[in-house]
Amino acid sequence: MVFYQSREIYLTVTSFDLLGTLAFAISGALLGKQKQYNFWGVLTLAFCAALGGGTLRNMMVNLTPDVLSPDGWMYILCVVAASLVIHLGADIFQFRSGAVQVSANRLLARADAVGLAVFVMMGATVAMRVGLPFFAVLAFSALSGAGGGVIRDVIAGEKPYAFRGVHYITWCILGGTVAALLNFWRPAIEAATGVMAYKGIFALLPSSLVVVLRFREINKEFPLPA
Repeated sequence: MVFYQSREIYLTVTSFDLLGTLAFAISGALLGKQKQYNFWGVLTLAFCAALGGGTLRNMMVNLTPDVLSPDGWMYILCVVAASLVIHLGADIFQFRSGAVQVSANRLLARADAVGLAVFVMMGATVAMRVGLPFFAVLAFSALSGAGGGVIRDVIAGEKPYAFRGVHYITWCILGGTVAALLNFWRPAIEAATGVMAYKGIFALLPSSLVVVLRFREINKEFPLPA
């Protein structure tokens, strides 16, 4: 891919990918539980949330979707998420620290923000790898980051979270823009800083930006009790 040619960066991004996939799967499973679906309904929403965006992205450029890869970790994560939510309920995602209770929505939103940031970067990377133009990079960033959640909500009969008042897709497009600009300036940056410095640090800048912006938004959306 464009950025992840160093093993260290590949392992870092893969770790975040696992976290993001699990977070999206849990969000789908929780929605299924709220809808009082059975296990298969909960599992279906978990799969849609975790794998929907990446599958659409890869199919649009004739790449093998992750759901067809020989690795089975994404299936395992979705089954684990559905099982936890079905058998343990939302209480497992809550904790108390003194008088402060952090809600499941807030915890999931923060984990979702990390996953969103990684999947935005992956969407931009795939688009640049196959030589798509600038605006296609932005579209793929949004599709990869928000697509699974939109599919999840539509199947569950909900207004998609990404289309509500939050700036969810805006941050996807902004992250894709930063990734595209870094790729455009790559030769000059590599000449000035060194190849490994660029691929080891600048590859994570778009993801970091999306995380920071979503965290700020989440703090306003789910304020802690006084």
